[in-house]
Amino acid sequence: MRKVELEYHFGQIRITSSCYYGLECMFRCLYVQFCVRWFHPNVSGIEAESLLMERGFDGSFLARPSRSNPGDFTLSVKRNGEVTHIKIQNTGDFYDLYGGEKFATLSELVQFYMENQGQLREKNGEVIELRYPLNCADPTTER
Repeated sequence: MRKVELEYHFGQIRITSSCYYGLECMFRCLYVQFCVRWFHPNVSGIEAESLLMERGFDGSFLARPSRSNPGDFTLSVKRNGEVTHIKIQNTGDFYDLYGGEKFATLSELVQFYMENQGQLREKNGEVIELRYPLNCADPTTER
């Protein structure tokens, strides 16, 4: 067994993980999977819609891995009584909404749009608000 330590400075969080059989650990998005409760690692688009419609309010949101583009993510947001899905591109170097602001982590992207209401918009100009994170029961189920 080989122990690998990762220190992540956003939020001053230290994460320690172990690798077995000499395999390299992959830490991209580790901060998100271990530390933020709005990340739902095992939820499909249909399941996200059900969760948001049943438990959310307008402005509730969650993030999840994209099933159509592995490695990318989707932000699902309840607004006007419906759920909107926003694609998040992961280039390996940064995260963005296929244009616009670029962020080092998924967490930074979500935090930016939560703190800067009015910056996230539909193509028709309507504002999409990220107000209420919909907590995952167990955000560490997928490692």
